[in-house]
Amino acid sequence: MRKLQFTFSIAGLLLFFAGCNSETNEKIHLPSPVYNYAKIEDSLFTVKQAVYVPIYSNIYLMDGSKTQQLSATLSVRNISFKDSIYVTSVNYYGSQGELLKEYTKSTILVKPMSSIEFVVEQAETKGGPGANFVVNWGAVRSANSPLIQAIINNNSHASVSFVTYGIVIK
Repeated sequence: MRKLQFTFSIAGLLLFFAGCNSETNEKIHLPSPVYNYAKIEDSLFTVKQAVYVPIYSNIYLMDGSKTQQLSATLSVRNISFKDSIYVTSVNYYGSQGELLKEYTKSTILVKPMSSIEFVVEQAETKGGPGANFVVNWGAVRSANSPLIQAIINNNSHASVSFVTYGIVIK
């Protein structure tokens, strides 16, 4: 019995170290895009808004001859204690107004005091300094407007980090 336990212990250690040394091509995306999707008719919404959020996927440096790539996390926070909201679309646009990415496939339920996030990676080069999100949301009952903001930063020795806030455009 003792020999069997020793054999299982050695096998377990070998599997552990093999796992530590193995390389993976799988890219980890954080935050995890786990959302609560909901089927709801827009006609049920008593409140609807479109919110514009500036992103700045890069910024100009010095005399404008160089740029610094940035990453951004868009956060949509339901600040109500009792009412849910529904995010119907999250679209990412470039500096020239071109639609670059649709982040939602369906309506997302955002429960009271919860939030959802979307990421623009630092390697994304199409957006430019005028990049932006337009977030469309609605609510069945009169709800607080969600807090919609973006945290923009870079990953370099000269760190840049700032927050932008959404404004209602319709």
